[in-house]
Amino acid sequence: MKKSTVWTLAVVFAAVFIALMFILGKNSGQKDTTNKEGNTSSAAMSSSSSKKAVQAAKSFWSDDKNKALSSFMASWQKNMKQTYVGTYDDKEPNYYGILFPEELESGHLKNQVIIDGKQKNLSWNPSANEQDGLNVVAVAAEATQSMKGILYFFTVENNQPTVYVSTTNNGGQLYFQKSQNADLQKNFAKVFHS
Repeated sequence: MKKSTVWTLAVVFAAVFIALMFILGKNSGQKDTTNKEGNTSSAAMSSSSSKKAVQAAKSFWSDDKNKALSSFMASWQKNMKQTYVGTYDDKEPNYYGILFPEELESGHLKNQVIIDGKQKNLSWNPSANEQDGLNVVAVAAEATQSMKGILYFFTVENNQPTVYVSTTNNGGQLYFQKSQNADLQKNFAKVFHS
């Protein structure tokens, strides 16, 4: 064999050897999370599920709490002989043309909400991990609105759940006061602390 052929083979062999070592070394530090069919392994799924569970635990409002509030409101409104449309049922309550949660999310109600005689800014962020002021986690509006339609804000402030009620709309401003319905307050608090 000629000297140049030997060098060429040596270089090719070295390149192949280095490439194999690189590929094998790169894969040895990682766990394969897919099986032959391309499905993610249970270890990768459980890691993802764990992260979601931790995130849900940190959140002060959750889908489970929404479902519990929905269940309570379904029975409560029957007892009250009233019908409500609520965000807890993935609906958009309409209170005299004001759509929720859209109006809260867009900021259109900024400086337009009066609670217990004081102007308040509200936030709509039910899945937040931290509370920022008065946070509305659910809204319910009476389905058939007469001259005195009813609107409820289910709120959390300083880790305290409170239900506010409004029966007035004055030129775009909403006037609320703490609901005097003890059953509503008690059960919202129970859902919140569950």
